[in-house]
Amino acid sequence: PMVLTRVHLRPDGMTLEKAGKSTEILFEKVKKIEFSHISYLGGWFTLTINGREKYKISMMLERSEYILESLENINPQLI
Repeated sequence: PMVLTRVHLRPDGMTLEKAGKSTEILFEKVKKIEFSHISYLGGWFTLTINGREKYKISMMLERSEYILESLENINPQLI
């Protein structure tokens, strides 16, 4: 869950910080993006890295489109 998660975006990736733990995600390692939506509640997208690790990003995250734009710059086939 993204509740109380701090996201730091860079051109080549992002860092997720939650409860003292930090997770680094490099956009070049993202192999798949899945979009999900529930009417009236919102949506999210899931980043799959190397076929195993999955990270859900809520569309409620402020400026979540910046993540998608950065991913598109690294690998246009993903979007």
